[in-house]
Amino acid sequence: YTSGTTGQPKGVMIEHRSLVNTAAAYRRDYRLDQFPVRLLQLASFSFDVFVGDIARTLYNGGMMVICPKEDRIDPTRLHGWIRDYEITVFESTPALIVPFMQHIADHGLDIGSMELLITSSDSCSVTDYRVLQERFGSSMRIINAYGVTEAAIDSSYYDEPLSKLPEKGSVPIGQAWLNARFYIVDAHLNPVPVGVLGELCIGGIGVARGYLNRPELTEEKFVPNPFVPGERLYRTGDLARWMEDGNVDFIGRIDHQVKIRGYRIELGEIETAMLRF
Repeated sequence: YTSGTTGQPKGVMIEHRSLVNTAAAYRRDYRLDQFPVRLLQLASFSFDVFVGDIARTLYNGGMMVICPKEDRIDPTRLHGWIRDYEITVFESTPALIVPFMQHIADHGLDIGSMELLITSSDSCSVTDYRVLQERFGSSMRIINAYGVTEAAIDSSYYDEPLSKLPEKGSVPIGQAWLNARFYIVDAHLNPVPVGVLGELCIGGIGVARGYLNRPELTEEKFVPNPFVPGERLYRTGDLARWMEDGNVDFIGRIDHQVKIRGYRIELGEIETAMLRF
């Protein structure tokens, strides 16, 4: 189930082949066959990330350590779980990871068991990501993942040298991996050029059947793929643009835009301008 922007939970019908494909992508691209997988599990069991956690651990013969809800927001207790169970894989939102890793740095705590740190489920600022990489990037792999429930959990991740990181804004979401194909299109599903804003659409084996008992919404969001006959696209409602190096720059939700005198304005751009003062 996904809450979406309306707060009305929507059941998403994911086919088994889509999940198996995602699990195989995790093993290959996250290199989960190269170290023992011991994952600290933080997500609600009704959330797609929980299914992803199962795919990352049990599919690879690993161990999933379920962290109590009250311990997730206590950095001392959270570190205790990582230390005691020698956690190797840790995924959460930037809002949790950034202050937690700041706590680790401030107190000189040991997280030597960690192999893979993943920021996901929300935009991560370039500033925060750069600090994470500079402090911890030499001892663990740090990536920024992107995905939607409607395309079988994850569809891309960003894993580039710091020298390629943009100077400001949000961390790119990388390139589509095994379970996805990315298209950035205008309102008429025509592809847009490099650097031009458009809606991110996802194709490929990961795309769900649709929403459970919501035929009208399914028809609106899951549309025929004009680029691959017989396939469907999921319209994410996310605003993005192609970067020169082939990565995708995630801008935000399309419904977070405002129009002033006919000009389309990103509220994030206004925020960035204000933060300069």
